[in-house]
Amino acid sequence: MAAGAVLTQEYKEGKDRKVLYESINFSKLESKYSKPKLELCGVAKIHTKLQKILWGQHFELKVDGKALIEMINTSCLPNATMTRWVAFIQIFSFDLGHKPGKTLTIPDGLSRRPKNSEEEDGDTPEFDEEENWIKPHLGFGAKNVKLHNFSELQVPTKQEGFWKRMQ
Repeated sequence: MAAGAVLTQEYKEGKDRKVLYESINFSKLESKYSKPKLELCGVAKIHTKLQKILWGQHFELKVDGKALIEMINTSCLPNATMTRWVAFIQIFSFDLGHKPGKTLTIPDGLSRRPKNSEEEDGDTPEFDEEENWIKPHLGFGAKNVKLHNFSELQVPTKQEGFWKRMQ
C-alpha cells in the first residue's frame, strides 16, 4: 500500500501542468490502519516529503474522501497520533477541496504502486519517526510572497553575514 500525489502548477488560465509525481509506501504497521486513518497518514507523509517545495506557498489540496476533509478541519480526533498529523498538515497554507475519486486517477494509480524490489520496509520512516518534522522556514506564514533577492529582506537573520558574502 502507498500514498500517491501529483503536484501541478497553473501555467495558463484554467490549465494545469503536472510537475511532480510522488508515491510513498506505507510500513507494515501503517498498512493495518483503518481507511480514514490511513488516508490521513498518507496526506501527512506526502506533506512531509514535499515540505521543502510546499512551505511558504499557498496551494490547493484536493482529496477524494469527504471524511478526510472533516478530519483535517477538526481539532479533536480520537488519538494523539492523528492529532499530530493534522497539526502538521494545518501548518501549511492551502485551500482544501473534495474531488471525486474517479477524477483523481493518477494519484490513485500511484497509491496502488507495488513496492519496488529495492525498497525495504524501513526506507520510508513512519511519520512520528521523523525527528524534526517542523523545520524553520523564512517564508513561514507568508502567502504568495515572492522574494527575488536577499537584499529585499528587511529582517536581520542569523545567516545575514553569509548571504551578504554570497551576493
